[in-house]
Amino acid sequence: MKFKLALHLLVFTPFLFVHGFAQDNTSNDSLVVSFINENNISKIDSLIKVNGINKTYFNNSHTLLTLAISNSNLNLIKNLVDRGANVNIVLNTLSPLIQCAIYDKDTIAEYLLTHGAIVDVYNIQRNTPLLYAARVGSVNTLKVLMRFRANPFFQNFQNYNSLEYALSFGKTEAANLLRDYMVAYSKGIYPSCFDGPHVERISKRRARVFYLVNDSINSKVFVKSKTFRATNGVISFKGFYATDSINYTVNFNKPSKYSENETVINSKVKIFAVGDVHGEYDSLAKLLVNNSIVDKNLNWIFGDGHLVFIGDLVDRGERVTDVLWLVYRLTEQAEQSGGRVYTLMGNHETIILNNDNRYIHEKYQILTRGNKISYSDLFSKNVWPGAMVRNFKAGIVIDSILFVHAGISYQLAQKNIPLVRMNQLLDKLYNPDNSFLIDPDVFLNELNLIFSEYGLLWYRGYLLQTPTIPKATMSEVSYVLKTFGASQMVIGHTEVDSIAPLYSGMLFPINVPFARRGIVPQGLLIDETRKFWSCSINGQCTLIK
Repeated sequence: MKFKLALHLLVFTPFLFVHGFAQDNTSNDSLVVSFINENNISKIDSLIKVNGINKTYFNNSHTLLTLAISNSNLNLIKNLVDRGANVNIVLNTLSPLIQCAIYDKDTIAEYLLTHGAIVDVYNIQRNTPLLYAARVGSVNTLKVLMRFRANPFFQNFQNYNSLEYALSFGKTEAANLLRDYMVAYSKGIYPSCFDGPHVERISKRRARVFYLVNDSINSKVFVKSKTFRATNGVISFKGFYATDSINYTVNFNKPSKYSENETVINSKVKIFAVGDVHGEYDSLAKLLVNNSIVDKNLNWIFGDGHLVFIGDLVDRGERVTDVLWLVYRLTEQAEQSGGRVYTLMGNHETIILNNDNRYIHEKYQILTRGNKISYSDLFSKNVWPGAMVRNFKAGIVIDSILFVHAGISYQLAQKNIPLVRMNQLLDKLYNPDNSFLIDPDVFLNELNLIFSEYGLLWYRGYLLQTPTIPKATMSEVSYVLKTFGASQMVIGHTEVDSIAPLYSGMLFPINVPFARRGIVPQGLLIDETRKFWSCSINGQCTLIK
């Protein structure tokens, strides 16, 4: 078989892979191709004696082994592997096994895997052979990789796993294989754990409470559930699986409120604002306890104070459900004490509600795929605590202090969309049955503005400058604040090492990571006199304005 001198473009990464080996002006490299085409073992032996077995050719994009793979010369491949060819070398984003996955060379892939190839070897984009096989629909090689226990939950730099890749590129057969494989793979590979409870309303008078369970000792992933009666739309129960003995109450009938007085709050009480939690329950609990927001049993002791979560409670961490239950419980307790808890929509809440599960912790991958459900199913309108996310606000103003997730940009402020309307738009999007009426074209146009790179969920221009987004100026910040009747703005989204005022005290970024080694989590305290304090997880507060 002769090499075909053609270029093949791989769509999902911006590079060209030379299949064959043309496009190189080095005559010596062309001779190597001819030796392999002719299966000239004596000439290849001479090359190895002079250059070694792992010498690279064609601008460091190939070795003798990868050239032999392109030629589908299994006998030569065996010869080279027996003589010490590196079966895990990565050149120009390709390894021998990745090469097999792209061109569905399943027989060669199986031979490599039985002779030292690492099944989950990945390149600079964190793409593995399984990800490549899923992307291009190489079903035969996909089956081989599955037999060798390739990790289907491994995510590349875009946070796609293999199933998500297959679905994104319409590889239906590959996707079907991967769905079943994920269920089988998940059993026994992750430490025993559970998540819940989750409360699903199944009728006006009944609710199903369930836990997702991974029993690694017995290699089982299953659901533990009980049915409870709801009275006047309220269900109360005690946790019943493993170590969970907490008392829970869910009010199915509690409405979301988006009137003007629920968006602009005139109150001189103290405020404590928390940045992007991302499922880091233990750190959140410690921050709230040590800053006297809750007691040691995590009950509200902040009196008539206001607690603001700036968005992104979900994704990344492994205790998202626990975080949501804590916020839900504090919301109820705060109101009973004359206080309030406000939860704002972050970009990661919208990601989950859009059925994009690329950023969830491996624990949730195992528990949901193992039970053949989507993680986003736990955020359906009839499943708590996930359903509460659908009622998160776009933003609020408390005593002339504007709170939004990523920040309202100058460009968005110029569109003259009131904050109360932004709240109504998000509520209508995630709760379509509500009473808010709007022209469909206007609705879509304004939503597009909110979700754009200048929108309040994704904007980064207050801290960063990108090729498409310039960094905001002082005058632009002043314009935004004036437009929304505010004197300061508090934002999350873009990470900072510590809480400090920017733009002459007009802006306070508070997304100090909860799980970054070497960085101490912090919250923002605004006291009754409107002094601003940075408060650490250890309860130490420093005046910053």
